[in-house]
Amino acid sequence: MLPLSPAQRLTFVFGDKLKHGTEQGLVVRWRVMVHFSEDFVGGFFGFGRTYGASVRFECDSVAALEADWPAALAATASWRASRKDKATSLHLFFESTALWLWDAVSFVKANVIVSPGSLAQELHGLYLCVYVLTPDMEHYLYAELYPVATAKSAGSSATSDRGVS
Repeated sequence: MLPLSPAQRLTFVFGDKLKHGTEQGLVVRWRVMVHFSEDFVGGFFGFGRTYGASVRFECDSVAALEADWPAALAATASWRASRKDKATSLHLFFESTALWLWDAVSFVKANVIVSPGSLAQELHGLYLCVYVLTPDMEHYLYAELYPVATAKSAGSSATSDRGVS
């Protein structure tokens, strides 16, 4: 398999598992590692409409996850720019094999379940739902961070502790 940049692995296409390309006349297939989609729409017949998105990581190591993280944040920033204040929630699915499952949990702890000052700017103010699971759908971590816990202005640890369930 050819090494790919995070931009090559990023897709906005629903359910697209394989991409096709050519390298020196040979057809090369690679697996998309990051899936970003807008899955959730709230509101009553267009009144009070809100939007939620999901990012699903299918990586084979924590190093690949770390390499894909900036691309996912960039996709989130682009989505938030297009939806403005109506972009309210983000679901993060980290799919991992048993070999590096606890590394994925550590990655989430280091990058998502952090104080608001340490949280990536692209995630501030969103309702975050975090899942770490195996390809067989065995869940090892589920966490919800409410907007009060991800807001840039939430400064005290007591406030951020109440935002995690």
